[in-house]
Parts: sequence; structure tokens; C-alpha cells
Amino acid sequence: MDDEEAILTATVTALQGLGYRVTQSQAGDEALALFQANPDGFHLVITDMNMPNLNGAQLSENILAIRPGIPIILLTGYSDQIDEALAKKIGIQSYLLKPLARDQLAHAVRDAMEHGPGTAPLAMNDPENKTP
Repeated sequence: MDDEEAILTATVTALQGLGYRVTQSQAGDEALALFQANPDGFHLVITDMNMPNLNGAQLSENILAIRPGIPIILLTGYSDQIDEALAKKIGIQSYLLKPLARDQLAHAVRDAMEHGPGTAPLAMNDPENKTP
């Protein structure tokens, strides 16, 4: 989900505290490999835009090519790299600016899980596996 260890740890802890099972990665290519190994094992993907080796937009495009319609939440602190319109065009369901509060993340995850196409598992880019 994030290449910064402190942010990654805080996000994973928050999601686990909400009852989600999380699979994490600090690099985009690593997250893609985890997803490719088990595309049906995730209900949702949460990714940061700035990731080593494969950014969040590239990761999202690759994941959606494998499994169209899986809900994806993109987090970014650099809105000049990608805006919400471009994120939606790629197929990203939710675009959130960092820093964000735990309740913002919880709402976005809940919304993605309820309104995403089908009932997919949760992943974080660090793909996170969420099962309520």
C-alpha cells in the first residue's frame, strides 16, 4: 500500500483493527506478483500512487487487466501526478488524498466493498486481504 514503512504499518494496523485481513507489500511489482498468484484471493486493492518499480496507476491497470471490476482505492499525497478524473478513467473506484483519518479510510473501504462490482476480496498495495 505504501513504500514508507511507518505509513504502511499505521494503515495495516488500522485496517486490521477494523477486522480486515491484510496482505501487504512495499513495492508495486511485488504487489502485482502477489495478486497474480491468487487474483480471486482479494476483495479490494488499496494502493499508494508513489510505489517503487510500479506506481499505483500502473499497478491498478495491471490488476484490472487480470480481474476487471475489482474495487481499487488509490491513495496519494501528490495530486499533481494523478487526479480523480484520470483515476476513474483507469477504473479506480476511490481516489483519496493523504493524509487521511482512520474513519475516512474505513468509509472508503466499506463503500468499495458494498458498491464494488461483485463481492471481491480486499487487497492493499500492499494488497490487503479483507474479509469482514
